[in-house]
Amino acid sequence: MLKWYGEQLNQKMAKASMHAIDRVMADCVREAQDRAPMKTGKLRKEIQILAPAKAVKDGYHGRWGVRKAWYAWIVEKGSRAHVAKPKDKAALSWPGAMHPIMFAAVRAVMGRPFLGPAADIHYPKTAQYIREKL
Repeated sequence: MLKWYGEQLNQKMAKASMHAIDRVMADCVREAQDRAPMKTGKLRKEIQILAPAKAVKDGYHGRWGVRKAWYAWIVEKGSRAHVAKPKDKAALSWPGAMHPIMFAAVRAVMGRPFLGPAADIHYPKTAQYIREKL
């Protein structure tokens, strides 16, 4: 007599997969926080798990990254040299400026990757974490 344990196996695999994804995301967050450049610490604090792993139509999905630091992409990838012009006002001005100016030349900023390398290091561990849980 053959007994079918397919549904139990599916449930066990689902739990193992979600656990592995959460564990990989936690590893990535720690790695990215260690690699992120530190000036004020805001960027490091904003690197976190955004959505824990859950079942979706075609598998399992979780999200990690930078929540509120809008400049994270510039730090990660860098920027080209460009000219900054005012959007809503007639001129640019900031505290401590001698006088308002019409435009400002902004030099290129080299990227300092921290998210991509963290993913490259830890994503391959997903299968290992699933095997450990099974």
